[in-house]
Amino acid sequence: ALPVAPPPQPRPPDVPAPPTPPPPRTPRARDIRELGAAHFRCLDGLRPQLDDVLKGLSPPHIVVIGSESTGKSTLLERLAMMPLFPRARRTCTRVPIHLHLRRCAPGESHARMTVFDSGHEPPHDLGPIIAINNGWERVQAQMDALLADERAANAVRRDKTILLTV
Repeated sequence: ALPVAPPPQPRPPDVPAPPTPPPPRTPRARDIRELGAAHFRCLDGLRPQLDDVLKGLSPPHIVVIGSESTGKSTLLERLAMMPLFPRARRTCTRVPIHLHLRRCAPGESHARMTVFDSGHEPPHDLGPIIAINNGWERVQAQMDALLADERAANAVRRDKTILLTV
């Protein structure tokens, strides 16, 4: 027969309860970024070998589709971690936007914007660097310029695409 543990004894009232352990620590965004950066630094050293092995493969694509004012641009802005997307109470993203995310060294984040014909490969020239703090204004101005030719107030341009490389 297995030994049976004696029942717990009640704690006398003058003896304090043992301290409760702190809750498990959840990783913070900074911890996750630092962990990811360590992995990317390791992979950067293998870039020539990875280029040979992964030739012809492209990174995954995320397509964001939804009704008007449901947070599509907000979601992409959170992924980019930069305020780059137009915002308004009315429909304001009326030109397709491709967001290409690239890894860079800490503190060197920047965005570039260019426009290309939809259905074609984006140009290799990534366009000028746009300021992060008011990048959404530059993107909105570019979108407004592309829509200036359109006659309808709520026109959508499908023949052009804005490329943001972050």
